Amino acid sequence: MRVTDHRYSRDLDRHHLALRMIRHEARTCTIRSCTTLTDDRIRKLYRSYVASNPATHEVRRKRGKSPRRIAYFLRNASAHLEASLLAGLFTAVGLIEDESARGPAQRSLEFGALFCDAFETYQCLWRSGRMSFEHAWFLLTALAFDKATSAWRWLRDHYLAVTFVSGAILIAMGVLILTGELTRLNIEAQKILNDLGLDFLYTT
Repeated sequence: MRVTDHRYSRDLDRHHLALRMIRHEARTCTIRSCTTLTDDRIRKLYRSYVASNPATHEVRRKRGKSPRRIAYFLRNASAHLEASLLAGLFTAVGLIEDESARGPAQRSLEFGALFCDAFETYQCLWRSGRMSFEHAWFLLTALAFDKATSAWRWLRDHYLAVTFVSGAILIAMGVLILTGELTRLNIEAQKILNDLGLDFLYTT
């Protein structure tokens, strides 16, 4: 393979990953950290391949500051469980141990692709989940970074238990999806919570 062929292949990989992240409504700075594409190039990709496509015209570009509040993942039981599931997926694909996950340093294309794999798996397993791509990105950074609140330190101290529980959840939810029982159980659970006056567990 010639050097030019390799460069062309890497350029294609950058554009494919950028489009993949754009469809998940990732912020420009997040996309840039994995692809090294310029802000202008990312905006052009969005306009050319996403905004003008009827199948993806509802995708919006996120503006403003990226998520920075750990309390978001601990606000209720559902959010806590979703965070645990994502933590298990990040562990499964090896992102937690990746040194580049601990700070704003440049990530690799492979890192971005693995993150998308984990996030898309989470979306398949938890179809009613409300965790955004950017919140999941921050969650990974917080899990991999030593600087955390006391609540986050508790999660890190019980990391093996969290990993075990999230792994068990993955297996259980996979079985439920295969048998078609997940949707029915979700509806039944919401009815029970409504009857008990605990609907805030999934509406807040």
